Amino acid sequence: MAGFPNYTYPAYGGYNPVTPFAPAPQVYQPMQQPVPQPVQSAQTVGSTNTQPNFFCRPVASKEEALGVPVDFMGAPMFFPDLAHSVVYMKRFNTNSGSADVFEFKLDTPREKQEQVPTQVAAFAPLDEFIDMKDTVQNLKDEVDRLKKPTGKAVKKNDASNDE
Repeated sequence: MAGFPNYTYPAYGGYNPVTPFAPAPQVYQPMQQPVPQPVQSAQTVGSTNTQPNFFCRPVASKEEALGVPVDFMGAPMFFPDLAHSVVYMKRFNTNSGSADVFEFKLDTPREKQEQVPTQVAAFAPLDEFIDMKDTVQNLKDEVDRLKKPTGKAVKKNDASNDE
């Protein structure tokens, strides 16, 4: 093993792949004066995980959110759709073995709903509609009558009629 280079990986706590169970050799450092460390209180602060436990990705439609593979560890996945004011949440259901998809929409308050004017389709009364239908039919009949010739047209350049 003397011929192999010594590769240490500090991220894995001195793991050496050439000699996996041997501790990594200590690197020589010149002697330094000890630096006084501040005295910590007796309370130890637990390490906090700042990494979120969910996945978030903006999408353009519900179909795009459905196309993303689900996290099988059960962590929720959020897909905000800003164009449609919807947030989709996708989560693996361990009981059924499928993905559950939930939609969250912004509900408008009742005060704003009352302010929005509702447009009701206005219908004409039946007698006005029948009068308008008769007027249109009369105008069509008049146009057809004006298109028809009133009598037999005589050709002016017809030589056989003069002789």
